[in-house]
Amino acid sequence: MIHWIQFIIPILSGSTFLGFVGMIYKLGKYSQLFDFLKQTVNKQEAMIHTATSDIIILKTLDKRIIRLENIWDEKLKNVMTQKNSPLTLTPYAEKVLKEIRFDMIFPKIKNDLAKELEGNNLRTAYDVQEMARFIVRQKRDDVIFDELKTEVYKTGNNFDEVIAAIYIPLRDYYLETHPEIIKN
Repeated sequence: MIHWIQFIIPILSGSTFLGFVGMIYKLGKYSQLFDFLKQTVNKQEAMIHTATSDIIILKTLDKRIIRLENIWDEKLKNVMTQKNSPLTLTPYAEKVLKEIRFDMIFPKIKNDLAKELEGNNLRTAYDVQEMARFIVRQKRDDVIFDELKTEVYKTGNNFDEVIAAIYIPLRDYYLETHPEIIKN
């Protein structure tokens, strides 16, 4: 029996050694995988930091753009409308709208624009005026204004000026069709 034990012990110790080497090899692979994942996480964190910085910059720029748009809108509003009660178009605005044949185009689009005003809890003429202004600005790139843009292009007028004026006829049309709205 001693022969068998002498023969088995080196085999067992060799297999134990091989098992130990295999385990060390696997630990090395796991260590490499861990290092790879750590590098990937570090890169992702750097990308998140960069994206966060970019978002902060974009938010700042967006606020500045909104401020500039508001300033531009006020300047256009002063060029295209007169401070009466209610606001009216300036002679310049009337001239621009006449040049672009607005009187021919408005009947085609007024009902669609008026539908946009519906459901906005409009109680006063001022509510209608401001919502008409908002909707016209919001829909400026919509298909509904394509014919208008074509006329603006043909005549060399400024579409921003037109947008700053056409909410007044929309307001008037809506108020005519909704006598229940408080006008004073």
